[in-house]
Amino acid sequence: MVNRGGYNCRHQFSYVNPDWYEEDGEESALLTDKVKPKAVPNPKKSIFGEVSKDEKVLLENAFGTETSPFSKAITFIPALKTLKKSGRGFYRRSDDTLNIGSNRIGVAEEMKVFIHEYTHRIDRIIGVKFLDDKALKLKFSKGVSDNINKAGGFNSISFLKAESLVLDTKVLTKGLKKRRLGFNDEWAKVTAKQPSIFEKAKLEKYYEKLNKELKVVLTDNEIKTYLTSNGRTASQAGIYKFKLKLKNKILAPRYDGGFDLQFSGDFNDYIGAITKETIGAGHGKYNYSKYRTIIRDGNRTFTEGQTLEAWANHSAMTMNPNIIDNKAVKEIERKLMKYFAPNTTKAFDDVVNNFNNL
Repeated sequence: MVNRGGYNCRHQFSYVNPDWYEEDGEESALLTDKVKPKAVPNPKKSIFGEVSKDEKVLLENAFGTETSPFSKAITFIPALKTLKKSGRGFYRRSDDTLNIGSNRIGVAEEMKVFIHEYTHRIDRIIGVKFLDDKALKLKFSKGVSDNINKAGGFNSISFLKAESLVLDTKVLTKGLKKRRLGFNDEWAKVTAKQPSIFEKAKLEKYYEKLNKELKVVLTDNEIKTYLTSNGRTASQAGIYKFKLKLKNKILAPRYDGGFDLQFSGDFNDYIGAITKETIGAGHGKYNYSKYRTIIRDGNRTFTEGQTLEAWANHSAMTMNPNIIDNKAVKEIERKLMKYFAPNTTKAFDDVVNNFNNL
């Protein structure tokens, strides 16, 4: 996912939407994986400016049909040169190519990928303009320290928000070992006392009682909805285990370095980008370390790779829930984002609001 070689964001999906066919019944260039020619202006005025038909369809499904901060940002930049659908998803700045992958299933997952990669595109294209347009950079620099503002060689908007990652990482990593031990101990104690797994009714009542006693940032019904959306069991035991993770503010994958499957892949990736995978998972510590360092905090370094990926996941999880996903799930995930990473979440909310000034 570097601008030297392109984003490799592991987002893949398959189309099931009839919009991907032309009026004459032929498959669009997007589905045939042919390189798109230079965008032809659509005779019908678009809130996204002059874009190709394929790009317009995706933009409307992802960002909606009403004027918004994102539509203003998209109008501010040129039409996408090449749109592809094969293999792994990525955005490559060198030739302005966005590949939305080929293996994700379902409209919601499709749009998450597109939003993720398109956020990378906006981040890079507007960010590179900062080098020659100081007035433009100032529109995104409110509250940014002089050390960050004066840092050279970064071609993105998101790098300006590196200090928010520092603040959240401090909280998430302070006492982390103790919190992990606390989670493991509490879970071991309750499972040791639970009824037999063959006595399902008693088992459910046992954990139901425990759930009534433990209050966290989400309700039991919200947790049930979220676990179901992630393909996890929504039993009373599953809900309680998730609540213990929230209580201790941890992600607890089955294997070191893996994803915690009770949380969405995007959320794992979001927290992983913020903390360079001290918590969370996604692109790998080595990948983030290949990028230039923006800021240091003690022995920790925070790189442009982290800010690029954190913002892309922020967008994928929060954009337009009425259009692209189950609204309840989006609202639940926003609560989780604010709970685990309030500074980073607000920082990128602010970036989006800054688009209104373009």
